[in-house]
Amino acid sequence: MARHTKNAARRVTLRRRRAGLIKKVTELSILCSVQASIVVYNIDEACDPVVWPSIEEAKNMWSKLMD
Repeated sequence: MARHTKNAARRVTLRRRRAGLIKKVTELSILCSVQASIVVYNIDEACDPVVWPSIEEAKNMWSKLMD
């Protein structure tokens, strides 16, 4: 697997793979009756990360895990 050299192709791939990853985490959460969250950062863009299910729920899960 190699890094895309074209920015447009890399953004499309990121968008598709991120959507697929979120779908898998959702399915895992439902099928196994577990809490799950995912945070995806894009280092090429200076924007907020994509957080599923939400930032608040992810923070709650992390705080429970760390206690």
